[in-house]
Amino acid sequence: MSRALLREDDSLKQILNDADIPTGQQARAVGDLLFISEGGLLARRANWAIGDQRRLPARQLPAVIMLMERRPYAVAHLASQVRHIALLRQQHFHAG
Repeated sequence: MSRALLREDDSLKQILNDADIPTGQQARAVGDLLFISEGGLLARRANWAIGDQRRLPARQLPAVIMLMERRPYAVAHLASQVRHIALLRQQHFHAG
């Protein structure tokens, strides 16, 4: 699904290119960004100790390291694409 999003979202591709993320690592970076952005949604829904632990990655995600100061912009961009992301998920994971 990350690859499909990259193919269809030129702005996201530009954010990753501006951060000098190699093309071969961009799909994984999108996956990391999705994890981070959706963790933020969990933060608004769940306010309990286990929820707090679950929404934080156990390790530093590669996209976080590579994007550095561009990360908030990239996460905000994904948040603005939530309907499109849901449609891609439906097409890729729930088709059949």
